[in-house]
Amino acid sequence: MSIKELLNSYEFDPEFIYEGLKHDLAEQLKELMESKGISKKELAERMGVSPSYITRIFGADNISLKTVAKVLAALEVNGRISLTPSKREG
Repeated sequence: MSIKELLNSYEFDPEFIYEGLKHDLAEQLKELMESKGISKKELAERMGVSPSYITRIFGADNISLKTVAKVLAALEVNGRISLTPSKREG
């Protein structure tokens, strides 16, 4: 089985989708912080939480949308979820 075939076999696996979403979300939040020049410490101050809480957010296995909304509000950014249909080759 090729790598492409292996990836395609997991494409609609809930755990695979979840891990991808978690990774994408963490990366996008980090990029937003970097583009605004905001450190984890400053984000924590803006949210009224400890820096260790911010670290836990970025490593969370089950981050809630409410927590994501609080981070986005602290970064003064609007959020949007975009779902994209699969373009799987048959």
